[in-house]
Amino acid sequence: MGRTRQTARKSTGGKPPRKGPPRPRPIVIPSRGTPEPTDEERLAALRTKADLRNGVRMRDCVIAKLRRKVRQRDEALDALQDDYDVLQDDDDEKEDTILELEEDMLGMAAELEHLRETEAALTSSQTALDKRIADLLTEVAILSRACDCKRSRATSFSSEDDAL
Repeated sequence: MGRTRQTARKSTGGKPPRKGPPRPRPIVIPSRGTPEPTDEERLAALRTKADLRNGVRMRDCVIAKLRRKVRQRDEALDALQDDYDVLQDDDDEKEDTILELEEDMLGMAAELEHLRETEAALTSSQTALDKRIADLLTEVAILSRACDCKRSRATSFSSEDDAL
């Protein structure tokens, strides 16, 4: 679908579209009424052109400097990210170590509780053994006295027999 004449005129400002190759610009010859630019005006124009070129150079320099700064900051950010990753790994290792230590502490606490129970059992056994030893010593003392009494009677009987 081609453009309608109306839309073409709208895009060209109301003029009909041009046909063919573009026309060359007409050469403008200054009229006699237009004064020639003075040397100062020419120098000012050249300075303005040089200032524009210098401005472009300065702009390019500023852009290059900003790109260097961005690159440096990117490198610094990468280094910081690497440091953060290392620290994060260290934190993970520390956390793992802490978890292992906590597990060891729980194991030691269970072992300590077992040792306390064993100590309590040994203490009660020791108490029972001490009581049994005391009972046996009492029996030995009683038997020893009984033996002493029998010996003394036996010796007293034998001395009576000797006397008779």
